[in-house]
Amino acid sequence: AIRPQPTAAQYEEAVRRDSMVYAAAGITTANNGGSPTVDDLFLKASENGDLGIRVVIWPNGRNAKVVESYGKKRQGTQLDKEGKVFLGPVKLFADGSPQGYTAWFSKPYFKQLPGKPADFRGFPVFNSREELFALVQKLHDDGWQITTHTNGDQAIQDMIDAYSAALKKNPRKDHRHVLNHCQFCRPDQVEAIAEMGFVPSYFVTHTWFWGDIHRDMVAGPERAAHISPLKAALDRKITFALHNDTPVTPISPLMDVFSAVNRLTSSGKVLGPDQRIDVMNALRGVTINGAYMQRLEDKIGSLEKGKLADMVILDKDPTKVEPATLKDILVEETIVGGKTVYKRA
Repeated sequence: AIRPQPTAAQYEEAVRRDSMVYAAAGITTANNGGSPTVDDLFLKASENGDLGIRVVIWPNGRNAKVVESYGKKRQGTQLDKEGKVFLGPVKLFADGSPQGYTAWFSKPYFKQLPGKPADFRGFPVFNSREELFALVQKLHDDGWQITTHTNGDQAIQDMIDAYSAALKKNPRKDHRHVLNHCQFCRPDQVEAIAEMGFVPSYFVTHTWFWGDIHRDMVAGPERAAHISPLKAALDRKITFALHNDTPVTPISPLMDVFSAVNRLTSSGKVLGPDQRIDVMNALRGVTINGAYMQRLEDKIGSLEKGKLADMVILDKDPTKVEPATLKDILVEETIVGGKTVYKRA
């Protein structure tokens, strides 16, 4: 069956409804990555009051028409009158997903799917490194911040190399190029990220939702134990964010905190205990560091004079509960710009 395209009214209702779903999860700012058609929807929702939270738009970096439509506007620019919609970095994809066997690794998958050759290690999105490097250089030269979906270690390496090559040709202070997901990040890559000033946004809830599969099927015990290497990043003073990737995983910053602190799999095993971090640094990952990644740390991400009064009230103090119960903390109220947009019944 062919599903009909949603109508404009259905799109508007989706923005209104999903805005409240995110607010109920304690999110005050969300990202919309890679879609070429969302600006007008969010701008209209902001204008008519339907957009309860803030949204940062990540334009599709491979769509030249979309990228050029922003003219001289760049990341951090406010796009609406209400201060709800901001322009973020351009979005690229370097590979697919590890659980889908489409992530791009430097070594073969631990256990191959039926029909795959023994040396299968996934594949890149770009046809060649030359094509990737040329696009990254152009976007970088045009002043864009770039965020790239990277899961396998070879995809991460390709982007470290592409970003580094662009910076070598055209040095730029405070570029904040992002490695999004940054899952199977090797120890040597953590060093490179620290040296070059890249910003990883770790998809740390993979430890819970996919950790058992990564350990037993996708990558094996050693590689799986080093996914989302938060402690290694912390030790190298890397500013990193934490995120969910809805609809791949549920919307929950507290689940990020739970995973960062515990690194439990859904079967109850610990995946990489040496990469656990403390609650406060995990909370920074979903607040001020996320704002920093978006170049919005002067507006949101912490409670300070002059900022936009976005805050979330929880039913328990995350720093005082048993670590295993962090994911069970409830959101009592979500406030955006000093206005309550969600309150638990």
